Amino acid sequence: MRRNAVVSGQFYPARAAEIEAFIKCELSETGLREYRGGIVPHAGWAFSGGIALRALAALNACPDAVFLLLGAVHTYGVERPAVFPEGAWETPLGDMPVAHGLIRDYFDESLFLHSARAHEGEHSIEVQLPFLKYLYPRSRIIPVSVPPGIQKSLTDYVNILEKLKEDHPEVIFVASTDLTHYGFRYGDSSLGTGAAGYEYVTRQKDPEFIKKVSKGEWKEIIPYALEHQSACGPGGVALICGLFRQGVIQLLEYTTSYDKMPAGGLHSFVTYGSWGLKE
Repeated sequence: MRRNAVVSGQFYPARAAEIEAFIKCELSETGLREYRGGIVPHAGWAFSGGIALRALAALNACPDAVFLLLGAVHTYGVERPAVFPEGAWETPLGDMPVAHGLIRDYFDESLFLHSARAHEGEHSIEVQLPFLKYLYPRSRIIPVSVPPGIQKSLTDYVNILEKLKEDHPEVIFVASTDLTHYGFRYGDSSLGTGAAGYEYVTRQKDPEFIKKVSKGEWKEIIPYALEHQSACGPGGVALICGLFRQGVIQLLEYTTSYDKMPAGGLHSFVTYGSWGLKE
């Protein structure tokens, strides 16, 4: 079973040479690889690719690492975490194989939907794969789309991931979310437009969510994000924060689409953050 790339040439370049050029430009030098987990954004690379890349490059992954990718859900019908069960995912740098043995052993179908179809139109995992293929070319993946509806069973899911984390030190954990979507394009200008809205989001709204993530307040992340529209992938963020609640969750970078492309104006913008997590 092969999952074809669906946003190649849109969210990120379709040609391997362009991908490698982007990576070399954004990653002039590789710092310490010290994290076993990361939280990264998933917008088009022009907006958030750089901060996602640098967070992924900071992961302490062995050559044969397995990346458990906790993606957001932007489509209807995914009511519980959906794992892509076997096969490979296409990238312009080569396919990334799915770690089906670990999926079989740890992802019980009573809690996880085993479905390739649930991943067909979802981009939040796909946009990370060219980075991972370049940085860790022998790695495998466990793609899981995580809806916010897991709140009632959150502890059960964290317990499963804890067992996987303890048993398999080669597994690295990555969650994907963008932060606030604000302005006319997103149907929310309730707290001002232009500079006033931008000031509110970046100085007040986002810092509150960032604080909850960085403090590992995992049981509060989903309800808070839904109430305040603070993240589009709160399910995966809650899971990974629960998994590293006894460790360190460190904000690495924060930016906005306006920072990257000021010509787009302040009438609508999206914000992004990246974190590193370690025990």
